[in-house]
Amino acid sequence: MAGLTNRDIAGVFRDIEVLMQVLGEDARRAQTYGRVAWQIERMEASAADLAVAGRLVEQKGIGPKIQAAVAELVDRGTCARLEELVARAPPGLPELLKVPGLGPKRLHTVLAELEVRTIEELKAAATDGRLAALKGFGPKSAEKILAGILFLERSRGLARMDDAERLAADVIRALGLRQAVACHDLERGVRVPSFVERPGHVELAGAALADEENSRRGTGLREEPLERPARPSPREGMRRMRNGATRTSVPPAPRTGITGWCPI
Repeated sequence: MAGLTNRDIAGVFRDIEVLMQVLGEDARRAQTYGRVAWQIERMEASAADLAVAGRLVEQKGIGPKIQAAVAELVDRGTCARLEELVARAPPGLPELLKVPGLGPKRLHTVLAELEVRTIEELKAAATDGRLAALKGFGPKSAEKILAGILFLERSRGLARMDDAERLAADVIRALGLRQAVACHDLERGVRVPSFVERPGHVELAGAALADEENSRRGTGLREEPLERPARPSPREGMRRMRNGATRTSVPPAPRTGITGWCPI
């Protein structure tokens, strides 16, 4: 797969580590994938190029199996080990891993003991007392997990500010726009921008995007150089709050990079 970065490869190995933990496989082998991910992400040379040339094994701690997996990622965009684990995992696992307080090891217990497969089933187990009755959980843990599920339900359609800024920059770059600025929630400094679409222009994760022609028609952005908008000062923030703006908390970062089961 062309353009495969060390970060991409490390993300795949982290997903393998998490899947192995959730499915109850050998903990030491799972940790090995996590260590390899950490090492590859910090390499200066391209792990993909080294694997294709058969020289990735020259790196300390990386053996033939890891090199073969990286070469397979370059060739197919996925690898046999990841495919095998994904086939055994419940389809709802990516969403379950986003629940605060429910890491891979605890999730393994929930899957094994309660046969939970979706976040709706987990919510039901947390509500009816089955989750609290599990060894190692208890009422307080079940209450926190239920609160996390409710938070995820409320925050659907929202994005973290840092994720929204990266996404806006990626879209602007991919569209080849010469002049564009982030607008709406992202420009105002709302900490959790919303996802909106409106006729006449594209608005993604709080960033409105348009080309110069659309700008002249008045349907897009102001004709300004692309630059990150300044955050409001504390005084300006207080003024906006007095005028009706509200504080919005930032959702906790997911415990894993897994967002769905598909080749990179």
